[in-house]
Amino acid sequence: MKRRIKELLKDHPYFFDIFDRMSDAVYICDTEERLIYINKAAEKLDGYTMDDICNRTVGELYALDETNSPLLRALTSKKPVIDSVFRYYINGKEIIQLCNSGPLILNGELIGAYTIQRDETKIKDIIERNISLQQQIFSGADSSGEKSSGLSEEFSMLLGEDPTFLQCKKMALRAAQNDSAVMITADTGCGKEMFAKCIHNASTRKNGPFLALNCAAIPENLLESLLFGTAKGAFTELWKERVFLSRLKAAPCF
Repeated sequence: MKRRIKELLKDHPYFFDIFDRMSDAVYICDTEERLIYINKAAEKLDGYTMDDICNRTVGELYALDETNSPLLRALTSKKPVIDSVFRYYINGKEIIQLCNSGPLILNGELIGAYTIQRDETKIKDIIERNISLQQQIFSGADSSGEKSSGLSEEFSMLLGEDPTFLQCKKMALRAAQNDSAVMITADTGCGKEMFAKCIHNASTRKNGPFLALNCAAIPENLLESLLFGTAKGAFTELWKERVFLSRLKAAPCF
């Protein structure tokens, strides 16, 4: 059986090129639970090479079995395992994966199993960091762990005594003390830009320019280039294109 799956991969060498260009990790094992192939993404993630996995089982390499490995579960059940999240430890680090696994069947006979796994570890770290920042903002702690006391003078232009309004001012000050993106939502005319300017003036970026853009007033095809930059001559070419189109629309029809 092991020989057959190796021959299958050997007869289709382009598989290796396709798998090695994938950002997701790919693992293939035979019916004896021995790994036959891992792609470059899997090598980078786990620290193993193809030589390291030769003639070794999933259990030997990862200390996993069919109860906690989507690859082995697909092998034993002969059924696909879709969007399964599992974690394992390798080389002293925790790996969290989103897996899609399935059996390999050739001419009605089971010859092994595969799994395609997406590393969710970095996403988990980002989520946890964002949660921590939100806790700092809502608890009143700044990035140094100290409690913020009073409102900064930068917020003196925001006048109002309503409890909800005062709470918004306190939240805005806490947001200014953290190096994270802030989204302000409210109805038109509520003073979103004033809040944004106060947050900017109370932040570590206060010595830099504050640029307010009315995105609704910017043409849709120019918004991306204005916010993220353009290549030299891009606006010239866009102007030429518009002139050409306007002349084309004005041209007589025959």
